[in-house]
Amino acid sequence: MAFAVAEAILKKLAPLAAEQAGLLWSLKRDFLKLKSTVSSIRAVLLDAEEQSGLNHQVRDWLDKLKQVLYDADDLLDDFSTEALLKLRRNDGNRCLNEVCLFFTRSNQLVSGLVMAYRLKAIRIKLDEIDENRRKFNLETRLQDPVAAAINHERQTDSFVPHGFVGREEDKKKIIAMLLSSTNDEQKIEVIPILGMGGLGKTALAQCIYNDNSVSTCFQLKIWICVSDNFDQVLLVRKMLESITRRKVEDFDVDILKGELKKEMDNKRFLLVLDDVWNHGDYKGNWDSLMSFLLQVGAVGSKVIVTTRLGDIANHFATKGIKPHNLKGLSEEESWFLFEQIAFEGEVEGGERFADIGKEVMRKCVRVPLAIRVIASALSSKSNIVDWEAIRDKQAMFDGDDERKILGTLRLSYDNLPSELKPCFVYCSLFPKDSEIDVKLLVQLWMGQGFINSSQSSSVLFEVGIEYFKSLLSRFFFQEPESDAWGNVRWCKMHDLMHDVALGIASEEIVALKALDSMEGRVNSDRLRHISFDFERKPTETWKAPDALASATVLRTFLPINTPYYGIGGIEQNCEKIFSNNTRLRVLSLHDAKLESVPRSIHK
Repeated sequence: MAFAVAEAILKKLAPLAAEQAGLLWSLKRDFLKLKSTVSSIRAVLLDAEEQSGLNHQVRDWLDKLKQVLYDADDLLDDFSTEALLKLRRNDGNRCLNEVCLFFTRSNQLVSGLVMAYRLKAIRIKLDEIDENRRKFNLETRLQDPVAAAINHERQTDSFVPHGFVGREEDKKKIIAMLLSSTNDEQKIEVIPILGMGGLGKTALAQCIYNDNSVSTCFQLKIWICVSDNFDQVLLVRKMLESITRRKVEDFDVDILKGELKKEMDNKRFLLVLDDVWNHGDYKGNWDSLMSFLLQVGAVGSKVIVTTRLGDIANHFATKGIKPHNLKGLSEEESWFLFEQIAFEGEVEGGERFADIGKEVMRKCVRVPLAIRVIASALSSKSNIVDWEAIRDKQAMFDGDDERKILGTLRLSYDNLPSELKPCFVYCSLFPKDSEIDVKLLVQLWMGQGFINSSQSSSVLFEVGIEYFKSLLSRFFFQEPESDAWGNVRWCKMHDLMHDVALGIASEEIVALKALDSMEGRVNSDRLRHISFDFERKPTETWKAPDALASATVLRTFLPINTPYYGIGGIEQNCEKIFSNNTRLRVLSLHDAKLESVPRSIHK
């Protein structure tokens, strides 16, 4: 992320922009010195970002640098805005002059003296940070060209059919359980699939769910992604939406159950509850849901539950049914998967590459997600030295299997082209397991200035789509859904990849439920991007947290999963949202149902 901010600063310090500001405040020399320092630091940032995963001193240095770079970026925005207003103030446009005067009165940073002081303070901090970097012996790295970021495109299912390797026996066993006669004592049977993250529990459940023999056996099939929202009202809503294919906005559980009973009454159903966690009163919610299902479902109905947690699997499992414990791939299956991805192109010295590849593959502890992601990172590297470097860094991730997997995923992030890194991290704004609108995502990237292009907005959008495709081909996204023309409209991010993104974002990006408090969860001085998930909250009763008013460096305010009737009471919340947030680059009010722009937004 520091590299991306440094790039943004250097673009703003282009000769023309610096000269304009210099003419206005006689600060041209200061701008040139700032540019020189940032350029010097930028040269080692790729190496620093790679080392930060294992070296906490480098990580702390990067964090300090990033905050100062953000301050510099904000200052340059202030310079650009004030410079533009000064240059146009005398053009005779009365309306513009009024805006200029308003800006001048309301923005306390227009004084050239204050601007100069801020610039000097930033330069002093940067000089100190630049001096401290020398003790880390960071290497100078050339920036990956934009072409590398967008040309690593692959049809993700073409090299391994359906991306599904080594699960045939698991599939056969569970399908046999689904098709078997139900125990006389149990009207509905629950079959948990248990395993650590990244093993492919969801992929296995999807393969079973879409099998023809399964489809013909059940009158209804319902797929629900649960994640950390094991809330009875939400689950019943999602079930009703899955069956009726329409958006359901009601929050009254009795009304919802009444409608759901009409749809499910005495029908044999297959219900998949994917990615179940033990948040909240999951036992009480499950027992209540199961009681309802027993009332409405026909004999022979089945429920598949995927989870990482043994207590969930054991509590949900029908008496007499053991959870299906999903294991890692075999050595042969792991190598087949790795080989198909990493060696998709011609590589010289294949035997040596294969030896290193097997070492890397074994560190993935036979977890398909880790194998796919690291193999994809290696597939773009044709130099044996690069392969050895990744192997050696991966070997430093010791400890339990989960630590090795997360370390491998982080290593894959470190090897992304620099343009793609902020795009990926920004996705932690979306809730885990949520469907991401690809068009919206690219527009958000554009709003933040992540797309590296000087072309028109339409071309910029196309470049953004290529960025997305590149991340998809590297398995940073999954479950793409395409329209009739083959364009990917929706995707998801694996929750382990989400954990990686959130860990890198640190305090800059916060994704909250609409019901959550910001107290103790947000550092307002560092918060740059925030989202609110309204999936479980009737929005007419929502009130913006008081802490939003003190988040003065906020760049993104993004409501997610808002209902069709909008965010009720948004006008009453506007003062908190906009009063001090003058840095906003992304503001989503498309569901606010506003008839006019609130006065507070003018600030």
